[in-house]
Amino acid sequence: METRNIKLVIAYKGTHYHGWQIQKDKITVQGEIQKHLSVLLNHGVVLFGASRTDAGVHALGQTGNFHTTSQKETEVIHHALNKRLPVDIYIKKVQEVPLDFHARKNAQGKHYQYRIWISKEKPVFESETIYWLGDKKIDLESMITAARQIEGTHDFTSFASNAGRKDENKIRTIDTIAITERYPLLVIDVTGVSFLYKMVRGICGTLLEIGRGKSLDIPAILKDRARGSAARNLPPQGLTLMKVFY
Repeated sequence: METRNIKLVIAYKGTHYHGWQIQKDKITVQGEIQKHLSVLLNHGVVLFGASRTDAGVHALGQTGNFHTTSQKETEVIHHALNKRLPVDIYIKKVQEVPLDFHARKNAQGKHYQYRIWISKEKPVFESETIYWLGDKKIDLESMITAARQIEGTHDFTSFASNAGRKDENKIRTIDTIAITERYPLLVIDVTGVSFLYKMVRGICGTLLEIGRGKSLDIPAILKDRARGSAARNLPPQGLTLMKVFY
């Protein structure tokens, strides 16, 4: 039978999942979608994702693709799959694409957003999708200045949690870092071609420490190529994959 390639645009709340990627004996976003697709289409499905988001990280624009011999219309797959999935996973779009399309390999860039709540009052209803900093003074201009120094093409070893992997090229390109404050919400938007493991959370943690008054030299941190030179990663719940670009 004719093989088709189906692309999904996916939103999920990552709180109750051990990240995107399938892991043995753990519930993951990829595992849930793949399981329900296999039942729906009456054959085993392998779902590829654009980004391996970590445990607790969310998505509004994750992208995936899979091959199928089913002739079900995309609208039928879309409706039936959303009916089967848990309430914290939602398929936003289903479309047929060329057979050579691959969600990860064809990606040209990604947009991540980190949200920080700066108030003495805890954001009770958003506590799983935002990082509560507390009532702290933030120097926004210092953060913006530091962000300009991070933009561009660099060796990002100092911001990556898997810096010990000797075989991986640590050079990456950050296109833009936009920092906006809409009190009590502080938002950091990071757009780049690709990212190292936990790199965005490391960048955001370093920028936040600078905003809180810590003296950190970005060019020196980049030059050091040592994870201990930068600040700690911010927690996963504040991070969302907003969009994958093709």
